[in-house]
Amino acid sequence: MKSTYEDGLPYVNASAECKPPGQPWQLDLNFPFQIYQSSKELVFVFQEYHGIWNIRMNQPHRKSGRREYFGDSVGRWDGDTLVVDTTGYKQGLWLDVDGTPTSAKVHVVQRIRRIDYGDPKLEIVTTIDDLEMYTSPWSMVRIYAWRPDKMIFDEYNCEWQVGAPDGLARYGLVPEPPEE
Repeated sequence: MKSTYEDGLPYVNASAECKPPGQPWQLDLNFPFQIYQSSKELVFVFQEYHGIWNIRMNQPHRKSGRREYFGDSVGRWDGDTLVVDTTGYKQGLWLDVDGTPTSAKVHVVQRIRRIDYGDPKLEIVTTIDDLEMYTSPWSMVRIYAWRPDKMIFDEYNCEWQVGAPDGLARYGLVPEPPEE
């Protein structure tokens, strides 16, 4: 990725094509998500883009196989903190709606824990390690409302945004140039 914008027009990204945008962006949207847990996995289900983030517990990363938009995530518990290590992304991510980029080789570690400062909340510390895009690893912290009483999702339809034949052009999006 040379830059995020060319001639003032944003590049097409996964969400513009109704594909999962990856964990950092998906978590940063103002839409609810649900978490399901079993002894072998955790699954985050996102209302927007119908994103599914599968986390295999206490497993090594896959050595080969199909790459996914959410990468290959493995988790383990460190006390009361879930540590999720993700590699093997299908493509580079935008970390936010402004187009902060990563390469497909990004290594993302998320430390997820429940906190309570009068109201229960979920804290996620995300560390981005991508030497193709950044000079050193860096982290961001997000805190989310903990609302198990809001388990019902509203219907979400991404397709209306870009479903028309001229959908991408209508929104000023241009294909990203191929890597050289």
